[in-house]
Amino acid sequence: AQLGLISYRHLVGGKTSELAAILYQAEHTRYLASIGFAADITYCAQVDFLPYLISYKGGRVMMEDQRVAANN
Repeated sequence: AQLGLISYRHLVGGKTSELAAILYQAEHTRYLASIGFAADITYCAQVDFLPYLISYKGGRVMMEDQRVAANN
């Protein structure tokens, strides 16, 4: 929960390019990197890389294409 709060505060008030560095504050992130998943962490830390919004509603994972939503 603490990492989530730190990440949120960073995204609201800081440079999004530093999100991966914030994630590396978590022990499990460092563990994943140590077993070969560093590139995956960097990829997943990208902000606004794809035009989709993923949410969890009613027990289902939902994906909304933000390009379509922006045109409505």
